[in-house]
Amino acid sequence: MSATLAAIVNTLGTAGVRVLVGMLAFVVAYAVLERTLPFSITRELGQKRNPAVAVLMLSLLIGLGIIVGAAAPLSSSSAAPPAGSASSAAAPSAPAAP
Repeated sequence: MSATLAAIVNTLGTAGVRVLVGMLAFVVAYAVLERTLPFSITRELGQKRNPAVAVLMLSLLIGLGIIVGAAAPLSSSSAAPPAGSASSAAAPSAPAAP
């Protein structure tokens, strides 16, 4: 398997895990809201077509998307190396010309 193909498979696997985590988080958040709010989200959205509840669910989706996206970066190469590692030490720069 070439390095490029391995990177693509790794990225797709990571993205798949993030999708599953996001979907699971949404289902859990939906269940918690359905049980704690004094009204039924399903009834308000499905039967009454309440736009305020639709905005509530949209904000939940956006918030969970931001949280899941920030929690696990897709590429580990974009992450900064740990402090104190050999690769994090900056090379000495040349003195500025007068």
